[in-house]
Amino acid sequence: MFVSDQTYTRNGKTYRKTFLAESYREDGKVKQRILYNLSHATESEKDAIKFALKYKNDLEFLRQFAAGTCQADKIAGCVLVLDHVMKKLGIDKILSPLGDYAPMAQWLIMERLIENGSRLSAVRLAQSHYACEILKIPTLQEDDLYKTLSILHANKEIVEKKLFRHWQKAQKRNAEESLFLYDVSSSYFEGECNELAAYGYNRDKKIGKMQVVYGLLTDSDGNPVGIEVFPGNTVDTKTVATQIDKIKSQYGCKQVTLVGDKGMIKGPQIDELAIEGYHYITTITKPQIEKLLQDKVLQIDLFDSELGEVCDFESKIRYIFRRNPQRQKEMKECRQKKIDALQKKLDTSNLYLKDHAKATTMRQLTLLEAAIKKIKLEAVIFVTEKDRVLSLIINENNLGELSKLDGTYVMKTDLALSVADKETIHSRYKALAEVEKAFRVSKSELCARPIYLRKKDRTVAHFTIVMFAYAVEKYLENAWKEIETTVSGGIEKLKSIVGLKFTLGDNTQIKIAQPNNECQELLDTLGFSLPTTLNFDPVLVVSRHKLAKLRK
Repeated sequence: MFVSDQTYTRNGKTYRKTFLAESYREDGKVKQRILYNLSHATESEKDAIKFALKYKNDLEFLRQFAAGTCQADKIAGCVLVLDHVMKKLGIDKILSPLGDYAPMAQWLIMERLIENGSRLSAVRLAQSHYACEILKIPTLQEDDLYKTLSILHANKEIVEKKLFRHWQKAQKRNAEESLFLYDVSSSYFEGECNELAAYGYNRDKKIGKMQVVYGLLTDSDGNPVGIEVFPGNTVDTKTVATQIDKIKSQYGCKQVTLVGDKGMIKGPQIDELAIEGYHYITTITKPQIEKLLQDKVLQIDLFDSELGEVCDFESKIRYIFRRNPQRQKEMKECRQKKIDALQKKLDTSNLYLKDHAKATTMRQLTLLEAAIKKIKLEAVIFVTEKDRVLSLIINENNLGELSKLDGTYVMKTDLALSVADKETIHSRYKALAEVEKAFRVSKSELCARPIYLRKKDRTVAHFTIVMFAYAVEKYLENAWKEIETTVSGGIEKLKSIVGLKFTLGDNTQIKIAQPNNECQELLDTLGFSLPTTLNFDPVLVVSRHKLAKLRK
């Protein structure tokens, strides 16, 4: 018995006839007889009859199928895609020294990108994603993740060495010759119990919050190759020696150029680099520029929108300089806004003195002088008083002297001209913005702050996790840039790709739902195809408190 479904054309019109038929043999010939006309049946009825006839010899399967269920299970898209990217970047192999805890470290990295939070929130997040199933984590609760951080800290030097070797191989760089970008930032704590927490220069502008300082080392493209964490009261310049030691001892580099800003690489740090035979690129402060102008090493007329260069042959130091017209215009406008605001304060003071005959001018003079000092224009603007009327006096000569360096900056390096010309030096220093971007993304997107940890080893490992998460973020940003999708937006879309749990009798199978057009575009850009099914054993994912209740 079978369903005969035929389409034919007659007189230019197309017709379709569907019959329930059976075949039989008569006089040695195979013949067919029509049992029932199905032409007027619905498509679903036709498909149901076809399906029933297909499995007519396996009635038990049909009974199970009829009693079977299909339900949406956990989210699959995020973990599958992030696992693909981490393998592409070699992070799974880089974390291999962690042994059985490597998959948990991978989950901590993924959690930073999906929905960052504490270790407890990472456990709860794994309850709604196929994290343990795909990463082969046999069981998971927050104590496992805390132990993962401790093991990662114990193996940090080995892990970073593997990261550096993988970077060298991927970039096809010379093992001895490298250029590194280095900068420092800080992140605050909620509470005061962390072993690294201390009060210091707070870049987050969180008054009254203790903090930790961390320095990020990257290549010239902003790809992270190492991170160090310091107590919150550590001065930026004190962190450079650890980076020099890491580059020399861990990475074995011999010809190195370290790029840092003027607050990072100063005289003592330059001397430390020179001892190792390393080079540097940095900028100098405004007083240092003025000193070079006084010593006739530089001339103010040479500052232009085009790069200029002079070399101090005695010290073998090169100075590459430029005036940025846009920045010059911004500084001029900003200064004028300050003067305009000060004029409004003065007008208010004059009106007050006019309306209050007994008021003293000294009080108003004091307030205006304090306002001038606050905007750092005390060498340019003066306040005078005559017949209880206050006036602003602007010293044009001093104003010209103050504004002569607007928009200017000077880079300083000991690299020989034969190694890098001024354009190369300039582009390498400008690349330092990549490190600043890494800090911004780490703080805003990956939530390196606030830090919900107490122990030193776990805090250091937390920032190592954030460093790897930034590497994944950077890869996804470059991949999805052409389709105008942010990383956070792309991750959010991938949450729509879920697992569908089919249960037929005693058998359970997880199938991956077909992605919509937007998700498919994300996958195509990464060159990744979703698997059709997932095969794994159930994994226990509970919080510590929930586990204690289950054991009672």
